[in-house]
Amino acid sequence: MITNNLQAVKTFTDFIDANPRFFKKEKEWFVENWHVFEAFEKIALKLISMDRSHYSARTIVEVLVHQSAVKEINGTYKIGNDNAPDLARVFVVLHPEHVDFWEYRRPDWPDFKNTINKESK
Repeated sequence: MITNNLQAVKTFTDFIDANPRFFKKEKEWFVENWHVFEAFEKIALKLISMDRSHYSARTIVEVLVHQSAVKEINGTYKIGNDNAPDLARVFVVLHPEHVDFWEYRRPDWPDFKNTINKESK
């Protein structure tokens, strides 16, 4: 199920306030661009509903860039491949049951997974 917008933002902002080390982007970027996460979430949930057990967050970001005009005023894209890991982590914060849907390459991955497992209990 796609998350309730206000509750999702609150859940995520509480998590990032407690765990900022897991994200490159500042909390404000996510709040200002929550529609980007919602588009990412919609695609990820569709893939999961199609019985995909693993997928690339970068591929989802590339699809979003291709399909939309998610651009800044100066014409550059608001999202790029550098956003993919953070968007995948936001997804897991809100959907901890899908923690293994993504492959994580940052060295803090085990700590992130342990934190998610503790938070979701």
